[in-house]
Amino acid sequence: MSKLIDINKYSEGVHYELIPGSDDDSQSWNVRILEGYYVETVIEYGKIKINHENESLSFDFKIISSPIEEIKSHPEFINYVGSILSDVLFKASAEGNLQTNPIKES
Repeated sequence: MSKLIDINKYSEGVHYELIPGSDDDSQSWNVRILEGYYVETVIEYGKIKINHENESLSFDFKIISSPIEEIKSHPEFINYVGSILSDVLFKASAEGNLQTNPIKES
């Protein structure tokens, strides 16, 4: 039985790696980009929100380090980190490691 592989999807260990975040939060992880234009850029994801009505995802992130000056002015960079986040979430969900904290509506 053959398995289909999506060559357009970013993958951990190929395109990015998870690295421990800051020492003050032992549960945080950063993402280090391993190849391509943004190689050696390290980001930290913040809040992630899912909009079930239009099936969209919004997220916050900050750049920990990057060899590229003015990286935030690259519009394609947001799509790039969004694609990586999608893979991280999919993998965590598939492995049963996805933890969520629902927002309480007031």
